[in-house]
Amino acid sequence: MCSMLGILLAVFEPLAVDELEDLLKHAGVRGSVNALVQNLGSVLSVDPNTRQIRFRHPTMVEYLRRRSQASTTDSHNAISIDRVNAHGQVASWCLKRLNSPTEGVKFNICRIESSFYLNRQIADLHTRVSEFIPRKLGYASSHWLFHLAETDDKWRDALKKEVERIVQSPRVFHWMEILSFTRAVPRAIAGLQAVTRHGRVQGETRGRMTEIRRFLMAFLVPIQESASHIYISAIPFSPRKSILHIEGMESYANGLIVSQGVEELYPGLPRTLRGHQDLVTAVVYSPDGSRIASSSIDNTIRLWEADTGQLLGELRGHEDDVYAVAFSPDGSRVASGSNDKTIRLWEVETGRPLGDPLQGHEHGVNSVAFSPDGSRVVSGSGDNTIRIWDADTGLPLGKPFRGHEDGVNCVAFSPDGSRIVSGSDDNTIRFWDPETNLPLGEPLRSHQSQVNSVAFSSDGSRIASSSNDKTVRLWDVDSGQPLGKPLRGHKNSVLAVAFSSDDSRIVSGSCDRTIRLWEADTGQPLGEPLRGHEGYVFALAFSPDGLRIISGSEDKTIRIWKADTGQPLGELPRGHESSILSVAFSPDGSQIISGSSDKTIIRWDAVTGHLTGEPLQGHEASVIAVAFSPDGSQILSSSEDTTIRRWEAATGRQLGEPLQGQKFLVNTVSFSPDCSRIASGSPNGTIHLWDADTGQQLGKPFRGHEGWVNAIAFSPDGSQIVSGSDDKTVRLWETDTGQPLGEPLRGHNGWVRAVAFSPDGLRIASGYSDGIIRLWEAEAGRPLGEPLRGHEFSVWAVAFSPDGSRVISGSEDNTVRLWDANTGLPLGGPLQGHNDSVRAVAFSPDGSRIVSASADRTIMLWDATLAPRTPNAKVPALEI
Repeated sequence: MCSMLGILLAVFEPLAVDELEDLLKHAGVRGSVNALVQNLGSVLSVDPNTRQIRFRHPTMVEYLRRRSQASTTDSHNAISIDRVNAHGQVASWCLKRLNSPTEGVKFNICRIESSFYLNRQIADLHTRVSEFIPRKLGYASSHWLFHLAETDDKWRDALKKEVERIVQSPRVFHWMEILSFTRAVPRAIAGLQAVTRHGRVQGETRGRMTEIRRFLMAFLVPIQESASHIYISAIPFSPRKSILHIEGMESYANGLIVSQGVEELYPGLPRTLRGHQDLVTAVVYSPDGSRIASSSIDNTIRLWEADTGQLLGELRGHEDDVYAVAFSPDGSRVASGSNDKTIRLWEVETGRPLGDPLQGHEHGVNSVAFSPDGSRVVSGSGDNTIRIWDADTGLPLGKPFRGHEDGVNCVAFSPDGSRIVSGSDDNTIRFWDPETNLPLGEPLRSHQSQVNSVAFSSDGSRIASSSNDKTVRLWDVDSGQPLGKPLRGHKNSVLAVAFSSDDSRIVSGSCDRTIRLWEADTGQPLGEPLRGHEGYVFALAFSPDGLRIISGSEDKTIRIWKADTGQPLGELPRGHESSILSVAFSPDGSQIISGSSDKTIIRWDAVTGHLTGEPLQGHEASVIAVAFSPDGSQILSSSEDTTIRRWEAATGRQLGEPLQGQKFLVNTVSFSPDCSRIASGSPNGTIHLWDADTGQQLGKPFRGHEGWVNAIAFSPDGSQIVSGSDDKTVRLWETDTGQPLGEPLRGHNGWVRAVAFSPDGLRIASGYSDGIIRLWEAEAGRPLGEPLRGHEFSVWAVAFSPDGSRVISGSEDNTVRLWDANTGLPLGGPLQGHNDSVRAVAFSPDGSRIVSASADRTIMLWDATLAPRTPNAKVPALEI
């Protein structure tokens, strides 16, 4: 009996008697369903029309759930339910139904004669679905993933082959047909999320499930509207290199072929979520981590898909700024608080408001939170009060909580629901009894200014608070005493604070535009501040798994960060295992190459950020410099191993033997504009020319520098070479003869790390170890204007924009800077994001993007079209 009750408890919708009999037979559970219903008639009922079995009252369901959590060693338990095993049994039954060669999924399962019609235009579709998609198959299609997610590794191992079968082509497309006809595509998307998010499956199957989910999300509307569109539009228009596209086009070769306009791969998670029209006031993850909700003073709430950043919906109804948003514990509802003095409840799946607004506050609602059981909502307002509401009826529960002497900025329930904490403009924190609406103990006083945010630890023993006094504080909940000293580091008001799910870390956001991570036990800062927002950071949240942080800002954006490293998500994947020393765009702007201390060169897709092909290996020491040939056919690299190597750009194949002849490492290399020659610079102060076709050295080395040659560049017409050296000089050379042109260009006390010609060949930019950049008149060798000052340490890289109007520089101070090439003035503040020296920078050939590479092993892309043309403006990072 317990096994049968466990299965009834596990199923997500009522099963008919014959369906349950079939399931029990498959699971090897002995017993009669009719006998079970007869014996438990007081708690089970059978619908006379559908023959579906239901529990008579939800209290029985709750009782059985408690029994499923009770200790198996408790001999007094009359009933012991193994829900994990029950989910495994149902998952096995579902997969058997789906994979059955006679009764499972199949192509054109409903025998639709024409692909011309949408599902709703097929007159007898309901009859066809009833005839060709039995309820058992429909149930299996909708729910197998959730049963798989709820069982254990033992069951998942046992079901591995069956899972692999259903996610393979073409069977997976046949499953999608059933999802289309039963309108269960959103359910499948959520199920795939549930299985993959928490590591329920691994390897190739996990990758397939992730892609199936992306496929269903990308083509949700056409698949929901027409099962035929799985084949006639979704497969042809899916990314070319995706598994489902490749296999689908092979299986259905007579389908549409799209020759242009199709992406190569699905886009990655963007670094920044954009959509709000004004500052973002609150951000929160759904309990399962699949969604993000955000609110803004643009009067809206937005819902986002957490893994892709895709906008899922916009909730409109408030008549003024929305200050607060919260998910219910089951993730099905969202509560919001607004300056229009109301609280609203929303259905997450549909975005529809639930009932009328909750009214009672006399000023704006600054904060909302659900109770742990989801039955109540608490709100804090500028009217100095806190209110509790029935989450189902929207009615107020008791009188307002009174005690604060100024506006209430934040409220939160304790994890066990026994307390509410609040923070106020009166500089205090208070605890309240949610049953009596009375304060618990005295106010917590230590902050020297208004309290902006409060958060409970997951065990309820501590709270964290943030204040306009620039500090974060930790408190013992039972005693109300502060724990340790204030957490100091922010340079302005701290607006938001949150605990990680394991309580080991605290995150805080500030008006100083930074986010900081702290060790919760010691209060010590973890790493450097997270920089990237261009305005106050108003809101923060950890993902439920603790791997990500989201932040909302005055700059109207939401950013996503890696919680362990503080790196923004959305940058190019880390392919190198050590410092990146060089970077370059291909002439058509489609690729980026990078060279690293790990001895490799990596090719990247400049649009998607994905690696293209395997790393280029052959060098025996650090790759110091890389360059594309002007025609894009070759890649050039130089190394500490004293060699220069040439590679075929398309295949990564090495071309010929390494160029050898130098006794020292090769610091820098460059192709001539006509691709016929290669120039290289060496620590012994010489420059060498090479025949690009044969690899033979041309003539004698250029001599004149008295220190390492760190940088070289050809003039646009190829007639001259410019070089920079540790001897603190810049030199110009005649390419054909190797003779120096004029006197060395002197003007610094620092070593010359970088040089570049302007596109018209009239100017030279040079970067120095003292943090200075100089512009020179190429023909006369005279400095143009004053030095460009702003970097705090060595300038490792400089480059002109394709139109010659701007200069970009990268420095040991971890920043990238933009300069006006005509005036020498900085354009906005430094571009921040790297955590170590910026060793290389470049403009894309069309000038729309900037790429930077760093010793922190990352490459970042920046949107140059949004870059400022005037001082004091800011540069946003490009979303990838």
